[in-house]
Amino acid sequence: MTGPLLLGVDSGTSWVKSVAFDRAGRELAMARREVTIHTPLPGRSEVDMHQAWEAAAATMADVAKAVGGERIAAVGIAGTTCGFWPIDDAGRPVRRAILWN
Repeated sequence: MTGPLLLGVDSGTSWVKSVAFDRAGRELAMARREVTIHTPLPGRSEVDMHQAWEAAAATMADVAKAVGGERIAAVGIAGTTCGFWPIDDAGRPVRRAILWN
């Protein structure tokens, strides 16, 4: 394996996944972590933003360790669609995020 690598991060509803690819699109390493979905009311789903961030950081670190982080040239991130992710003026979570469903 030589050359720069691409890192994709998918922060989905219940899992966070990170995957490293070479420039030909071949998957070289993948890591994922589950994120707990809380259902405080019927029809309402929430996620702890700290846990989601910790899961993302852990998967990125795992993949970087597997492929040599200095080789990662670009990162693409995709997240859950529509939701309410409240933060304060310092960027800290105020409460759990309310998910789209």
